[in-house]
Amino acid sequence: MLPIQCKEIMKKFLIGIDDYISEKIFDEKGRIGEEECVSDLLRSLNGKGKGPRGLEITAKDFEEYLQEIISEIGLQGKVKFCMETEDFSKTFEGAVNQADYALALKFVDTSSDVTMAEHNSWEIYYLFQTKVARIPGEESERDNLKWSDKASFVETSGQVERINMLKEIIGDSAIYYHYFCPYGAIGLNEKSHVYRKLKNDLSEPLFNECERLGMWITEKWHKKVSGIFANNDFVSSWVYFILMHYFDSANSKNISFTHPLEFKKSPDGQKQIEERNKILKRDKDTLEKIIAHLGTNGTEKRKITAESFQKRGYLRLIEVQVDFPFYEYELALSPSSPAPDEPKAPGGGGSSSPSP
Repeated sequence: MLPIQCKEIMKKFLIGIDDYISEKIFDEKGRIGEEECVSDLLRSLNGKGKGPRGLEITAKDFEEYLQEIISEIGLQGKVKFCMETEDFSKTFEGAVNQADYALALKFVDTSSDVTMAEHNSWEIYYLFQTKVARIPGEESERDNLKWSDKASFVETSGQVERINMLKEIIGDSAIYYHYFCPYGAIGLNEKSHVYRKLKNDLSEPLFNECERLGMWITEKWHKKVSGIFANNDFVSSWVYFILMHYFDSANSKNISFTHPLEFKKSPDGQKQIEERNKILKRDKDTLEKIIAHLGTNGTEKRKITAESFQKRGYLRLIEVQVDFPFYEYELALSPSSPAPDEPKAPGGGGSSSPSP
């Protein structure tokens, strides 16, 4: 985990990415598609490039800011924030992972105590099927239309069924729907369940941050924006989905980072996690099992085989790795200092309460 002092700059970095993409969706009124949105996301998270023009904090800037904070804390050693991206093919999406991109979150404790460093280090992978909100109304009237929670998402024939079948192998919490909504999506209906709950649960500054966000994560498919915020099913903003993995929620007041990852603690859950990791590594046996299970092996004239996905980087992957000497940081805290983050792999309670 990272020191709590790093939380605000990480949140600002991630919110800046959300602002950049969701404002574009808001202004274009549904004229941009999934490919452009995912490409913008990958460019924003790629630490090797300059990032899209208009992004407040680039990934490279963010790493530099983190290092400054660590130096101010007085802790020796460097913090590293590494982001890598990899392309994919539509064939791989349709036949295997049912996702537009994969997200690998990793934490490496670089402390000199090897045993404790290994104990505190973790990694977890997720798959995301992306959908972009479409403003309701006729194309000819688009410029005069206004966003509402009736904005819809395009459903690809058979996709929801294939995703549910894939979950039978890799687990319910392995693949999510990532909804690209317009800026301020949750405020499109102030009577929705999630809006009212967050308004009640969060402090005003935190709620104001949440209200502007446009990228949201759910486990279930929704045809309209209204469905995302309608009930007590799991929903999280994309920003906090990532943030919650690197900071202990006990250090945050009036905010819930609860998330349905409890299956990770069980043997079956660990097996599911291993299966999804094998997808990213394009393990031949795993790919064959999934292709057979989904019935996506193509036609007699154009067979789809596991071997065809092993020769190239067919997966669009966002890898976020944070290197930090957490154990040494924990030792450096004096007894009078606030308790550090509890070292643990990401996960926790199975509550379906919404996260901002």
